[in-house]
Amino acid sequence: SHPATLEARDSITDELLFSSFLVSLLSELDALYKETQHPYSLKLSEREKVFARHMEKFKGVRDLMRTGRFANFGQGGGLNNAYLMSVGLYHRHYALFETLLAQKGNSIKDLLLFFRDLSEDKGNVIDRSRDWLSAQNARKNGVSS
Repeated sequence: SHPATLEARDSITDELLFSSFLVSLLSELDALYKETQHPYSLKLSEREKVFARHMEKFKGVRDLMRTGRFANFGQGGGLNNAYLMSVGLYHRHYALFETLLAQKGNSIKDLLLFFRDLSEDKGNVIDRSRDWLSAQNARKNGVSS
């Protein structure tokens, strides 16, 4: 295989690993923030424990990666909500984007048109993308929604 092909394959593999790791981290934080029984001060201290635990987990994830693309995750300023929101904006939904792209025949143009059409209606585009996929899967499996 061509070196560029191998690099692209490795990059996609790393993206899947990172996205899975990030979903785990962000899901744990979401659950913590939604917890109504804990005072804010406890949530802050628990958040720091979540950050530390996941940075430790990331070392194992990083060891599995084939490229250095995510090697600097959390370095420098450490983890904080603003940093995670910016990183999560794309990487959190990578598997969804890949699935949608496959549903659109791996056509970037068709996927962009799909998102354009979705964005014309009110509602969260990510949630509506998931709903669309569920409807597609139901149709494929012979179940009407």
